[in-house]
Amino acid sequence: MDPDAERAKLADAIALGQGETHPRARFRLARALLRDRAMQALDGTAGAPLAETLQRAEGRPNTPALRALGVLLVQALGVPNLIDAGYPAIQRYLEQVLHHPLHRARYPFEGSAEAKRACLERLHVSLAEHMRPFEPSIPLWISGNRP
Repeated sequence: MDPDAERAKLADAIALGQGETHPRARFRLARALLRDRAMQALDGTAGAPLAETLQRAEGRPNTPALRALGVLLVQALGVPNLIDAGYPAIQRYLEQVLHHPLHRARYPFEGSAEAKRACLERLHVSLAEHMRPFEPSIPLWISGNRP
């Protein structure tokens, strides 16, 4: 699963529904895309609710497909009211598969539910920065430190 392509598909799904006035109709395609991607990443059953599918990830090793789904969910949380149903399961899933990027983003693991939710809703802005590998403490461009 290519995270950039998946984010583009999610944005397209949201944009297709913008002609609709009712939020439920507007986000139907985006929610279906999220359920399908979760089902693919977690071997869930077709048509299962997103929260139920995400609960299957507990205790599984962290794979690129699970992280890519986590990135997609963070992008979806940046859209108000897109995925409110099953939020605790989504939060637990993101804390598991994106633990290190969340730590780098100063996510309040021991904070209140409201603080966690606010952090996750803002995270889509800076997630790419927090997922980049650490740079060496002495940059390689400094003379004498080239491999």
